Amino acid sequence: KQSFAPISINNLDLDVVSNVKILGVTITDTLQWNNHVTEIIKKANKRLYFIKLLKRASVPQMDILNFYCTCIRPVLEYCAPVFHHSLPAYLSDDIERIQKRALSIINPHASYQEILSHFNLSILKDRRSSLCEKLLNSVMLDSSHKLSQFLPKQNVNKYNLRRPRHFQPFKARTNRFRNSFFPAMANF
Repeated sequence: KQSFAPISINNLDLDVVSNVKILGVTITDTLQWNNHVTEIIKKANKRLYFIKLLKRASVPQMDILNFYCTCIRPVLEYCAPVFHHSLPAYLSDDIERIQKRALSIINPHASYQEILSHFNLSILKDRRSSLCEKLLNSVMLDSSHKLSQFLPKQNVNKYNLRRPRHFQPFKARTNRFRNSFFPAMANF
């Protein structure tokens, strides 16, 4: 490990910490997402209790579903482009389990796939992917976007390919960088 001189602001040294919460996203010194996923699961589980209360009060299913889509699902998807591509499968499954639990409370007599198709919902992994695509498109279309400077050069294809690459691929030495937003989306 390298040791760096402490950073000081107004003659006060900043403490070295293993994790920090910035704008609702828990970032660790190892750039793993276990702590962040644990935090959002705790927050979502607290809100699942309200779905049970709504169900007991005989609120219509669509109203309970609207509550889920407006109060619980945004917690699970907040800042998804930051962590989606580097999220291991077991953490993605943990997040998906919250949606399964919420939908099973709303409609306990149907399977998860039946509920998804009945309410026209998609799995959270697909929604996170679409949020990443939406962010990439907004960065690509707006040259004054703050993130546009991080985009790689665009690929120019002379041929009509089935799946053309929009960008030249990043050269990544580590999997951590390869699984971050811009390198992962450059291969999209």
